[in-house]
Amino acid sequence: MCVIAYIPKEAKELSRDILERMWDYNPHGAGIMWLNNNHQVGFSKGYFYFEDFYRDYLIIKRDYNYECVIHFRIATSGGISRTMCHPFALTNSIHKIMNTSGTSDVLVMHNGIIKIDTAEHLNDTCMYIINKLYPRYEKNRRFFTDKKQEEIIKNEIGYSKLCFLSSDGVELIGNWSKYKDCY
Repeated sequence: MCVIAYIPKEAKELSRDILERMWDYNPHGAGIMWLNNNHQVGFSKGYFYFEDFYRDYLIIKRDYNYECVIHFRIATSGGISRTMCHPFALTNSIHKIMNTSGTSDVLVMHNGIIKIDTAEHLNDTCMYIINKLYPRYEKNRRFFTDKKQEEIIKNEIGYSKLCFLSSDGVELIGNWSKYKDCY
């Protein structure tokens, strides 16, 4: 199963050793999303070389001390490619979902398996975003902060976990564990 780590602004960076273990056990690509000091949400994904990921992680966390979330993937659907790495923009545009870097109003990372029909080149997270989350987003841009919506999402995703990052910060859905000051 994939691994997600949320590193709040006030938390120290995760050690190289911990990150390398996450990488080694989840070898199908990595991604990172962050919230800068101007409350802009950025992302980069599709890392297949640890050194490239680690360099960018250190810039984001150590140099700028941004709040950030990282994801290391084990492919379950959608194939292994830069575009299927997390995070994904909360959109119904396949083109935007497949972007490997940039900014977005809301970004989503997922850990687990969602029981949903998938397209040949899209994974379960992409399909869940397009079919379930985006219609909610059209009605309420911050639906994921609503407790009633959170319960609906929990029922839809089962034991999975979701992380939403917006200009308002991070929202975690599912059962998250704490490690030092990180989740």
